[in-house]
Amino acid sequence: MSKTVKRILVGVLICASGLWQVSPTYAAKAKIYNLNITSNQKTIKVHVGDFLNLKLESTYWNIEPLTSQKISQLSDPIITPIAPGPSAPAGCQLPGSGCGTIIWKLKALKKGSAQIKANRTSCGEALKCSPQDAIYIVQVKII
Repeated sequence: MSKTVKRILVGVLICASGLWQVSPTYAAKAKIYNLNITSNQKTIKVHVGDFLNLKLESTYWNIEPLTSQKISQLSDPIITPIAPGPSAPAGCQLPGSGCGTIIWKLKALKKGSAQIKANRTSCGEALKCSPQDAIYIVQVKII
């Protein structure tokens, strides 16, 4: 058996045995992008493997389903309301204020473009949102 064939066989055996792992330096290069209301109507550039964490400060937001296979959700949106009452933060003491957060964790999977969208009709205590406050869209360019 030639040296080349032996090297190939050793490589196959190492891979099959699970002794070989992806280099941790590659995983360390993934970045986390934190998106919030200030990201609205903007375009962000990320790399394949990067993470996107969306945090919106109101429980009235409705997260729209992803329409692109370029991004994957790592979890369903997590809604954390703030209970109204005297000990709640200012502006959150009365029911219907929509105080709280929605967090959604995503990952960039493939090169291309995708959108992260949310919408709402109420901006608190039966206050109708203006058109610019009712829609949240972030354009994601995956490179």
